[in-house]
Amino acid sequence: MAVLLRSRAGRRVLGLISSHQGAVERRRPLPLPPVRFPGSFAMSASNKQTVTRAYQRIFGDLDVSAVDEFMSKDFVQHNPTIADGPEGVKQLVEMLASQGVRKQKIEFKHVVADGDTVILHTRYEMAENEWRFIDIYRVENDKLVEHWDAMMQMPDTRANNNPMF
Repeated sequence: MAVLLRSRAGRRVLGLISSHQGAVERRRPLPLPPVRFPGSFAMSASNKQTVTRAYQRIFGDLDVSAVDEFMSKDFVQHNPTIADGPEGVKQLVEMLASQGVRKQKIEFKHVVADGDTVILHTRYEMAENEWRFIDIYRVENDKLVEHWDAMMQMPDTRANNNPMF
């Protein structure tokens, strides 16, 4: 019988176990083959590039025309304060600009991708305050099709000295 075991070095290995008269003995470990999904790495890299370019153009450059370039017509928004579709994002960008948010170079701390999903951890300035965002996008055919987010304003008084970024 083949089972998943841990080697002495702590790596996962596929091992063979045999049973002889009720005794179980471990046989030679077999290297566990890496799991690969065809095209997922290339898709993840391409999606990271698409999402970071879109984010910079839309939220860093405050470029409303980039919304149509990067977002699908059926864009699904999970932030309850923003309407679905590209129009909801356009309204948000126009509101940011009207409230004095300046164009800025987005600072990406983390960009993580898994297939069609890209997660961003970014620093942003709004109304003279520093914010941290976590944005999750789903991408199809080089277009942003779905979005979730969480945001936090930097507090005036910190409970610890750990960096947020």
